[in-house]
Amino acid sequence: MSTARGLVVILIDGLSSAAALHMGCLEGMVRSSMGARKDICSGLPPISKPLYHCLFTGVEPSTSGLLSNHAKAPSRDPDNLFGLARQMGLTTCAAAHRWFGKLFARWDVDSMGRFQDLESGDLCFGIYYSDDQYPDSHVLQDGEYLIRRHRPGLTLIHTMGVDHAAHLYGTGSRDYTEAVMRCDQLASRFLWERLSEGFAVMVTSDHGVRESGLHGGTSEEETRIPLWIFPEPSGALREAFEGVERQKGLKGLMAELLKAVGGGGQSAPE
Repeated sequence: MSTARGLVVILIDGLSSAAALHMGCLEGMVRSSMGARKDICSGLPPISKPLYHCLFTGVEPSTSGLLSNHAKAPSRDPDNLFGLARQMGLTTCAAAHRWFGKLFARWDVDSMGRFQDLESGDLCFGIYYSDDQYPDSHVLQDGEYLIRRHRPGLTLIHTMGVDHAAHLYGTGSRDYTEAVMRCDQLASRFLWERLSEGFAVMVTSDHGVRESGLHGGTSEEETRIPLWIFPEPSGALREAFEGVERQKGLKGLMAELLKAVGGGGQSAPE
């Protein structure tokens, strides 16, 4: 499995495993043996900010103490995935909600703007948004810009369109289904281009959403989420992929993918 260019992580906020059945583009790629898919369990509570932290540290919210979107970010975890990538000499980038900047770039949203060129620390370069209505198409364009400009070994692309539609209309609505299908088409086009450039791509979610548009409980609607990996893994990477059952295990899987990157990403200037 060649990942010479780096790893791209696409995090689709608010996408449950059930809703992923509307994602015909990604599923078509899996059926063409271009990638693999499985379902895993999210951490608890299934709330965005706590699970952002869990996904990239492997630490459950009940352990980190980050139990709501309004809680203060925990102290820096030196073993977070972005930090591990930096230790490997890889550049890190994010096109994502501003909470990722606060969690991993450690910047003050009140004194710094959307565009971050820190060139040091765990999360080096970023384009952050704070409006949940920020279009998925724009997030993907932001991510492509960061990739072309900085040649990162690890890139996060975080979209909010699906989650926003769920909160507004509920997951049983036409609007939600349209948001999922639109995200599928946009993300798949972006993914196809990254694969052709030699990147590995992982696609997953933070949590699902109940039909009411709410999340934070223990139902399967909220806690069963999809996981895709491209290209289709083999050998030890296939074993690592198959071994992930819970969201906290994704950090270990992504670390294995970064090891496959080796020195393929261009390191950021010190």
